[in-house]
Amino acid sequence: MKTATLTLAFWLALSAAFAAGREPTGERPAPDRSADSIGPASDKETTPPKNRSGLPWKSGVSPGTSKGAVALEKIKGFAAWRGRPVDIAAVFIGKNSWQKDYEAYLTNEVLRPDGAVAVLKQAGVQVLLTVPLVTKNDAGRFDRVARGEIDAKHQAVADKIKSLIGEETIYLRLGHEADEGYPWSYTGHGGSGPNPADPADYRAAWGRIASIYKKTLPNAKMVWNVLKNTRQKIGDYYPGDEVVDIISIDVYDNGSGGFCDSATAPGWVKMGLGSYDPQTGVSKGVAGLLAFAKRHQKKIGVDEWGATNKELDASNGANNAFFVRGMYDFFAANSDHIEYESYFNRAGGGQHQIWPKTRYNPLPSDSYLKKWRGGMATSACPA
Repeated sequence: MKTATLTLAFWLALSAAFAAGREPTGERPAPDRSADSIGPASDKETTPPKNRSGLPWKSGVSPGTSKGAVALEKIKGFAAWRGRPVDIAAVFIGKNSWQKDYEAYLTNEVLRPDGAVAVLKQAGVQVLLTVPLVTKNDAGRFDRVARGEIDAKHQAVADKIKSLIGEETIYLRLGHEADEGYPWSYTGHGGSGPNPADPADYRAAWGRIASIYKKTLPNAKMVWNVLKNTRQKIGDYYPGDEVVDIISIDVYDNGSGGFCDSATAPGWVKMGLGSYDPQTGVSKGVAGLLAFAKRHQKKIGVDEWGATNKELDASNGANNAFFVRGMYDFFAANSDHIEYESYFNRAGGGQHQIWPKTRYNPLPSDSYLKKWRGGMATSACPA
């Protein structure tokens, strides 16, 4: 599809789609790289699109706000810019809640009647909601969670979500970036519990709370999320197939391990694309997580991804055309195994912003526009 000026007909069709929620017309074992041993994707989609975006996977964006009307306007703008409706939006029970107490979850703006969860569902946009597993005061106390000491707190949140969406489908990312850095992460949680956390306690804690949401919201899909470099053996902490529906990852071109600015760049080969090592159990990158997920017969989600320009300067290594192109080609080549992806746009001068176009991230912006407007035609996804 050639880039063209958006017509009035497209705007009307896009608005109608949002309003109605319709789909548009060994020895040390070698690293497992089965997910990225791929060639060029077909120039045409071989199966009818099932998503409003017209893509085989749900494609979306994080609007960077919990306010329903504002989130919807940003999503419509992003959709119009890229020439495709948005299937899914990533929103959060934010930091101002989990740094306080569990009751603050209930009053978080995202869960208000005019908040993003309710408004986006009414508009036909699928919701990916991040729910903190514990508050800052319970950091690392997975034993306490596993004993059921905060069951009532999460039951109240589940009931609140049900009051907003009924029994419709929602993706619930419980305790995101489980492997590092948050009060609910099994390493680097900053709390009184062991670090790394006891695997059995962590699995029991996550599974117990996930079961509360599944019982209350039978169509909820529970998402277990990690970063692009899981330093621990993730199989030890994986909560289990019976409670996890989607295994997901956050991956940014932020210079960690090098920038993903070419097919042979170490940042892309080792961290962006990555691999799964069956012996160490360490997963790196999107291909690594996909290889792990295949072992559990699960699809993957890419909850957050983007070019991270920390300096807000065009000379920063994140301002490159390759990373976005490589991600799209990975999605297209592995679409049967991908549930969704959501670009972490967070417009307003954010490090990852590609729309509206910025002076510091013009190359990722141009690359995204070319790929997402261009449909399924791709170059080979590099191994």
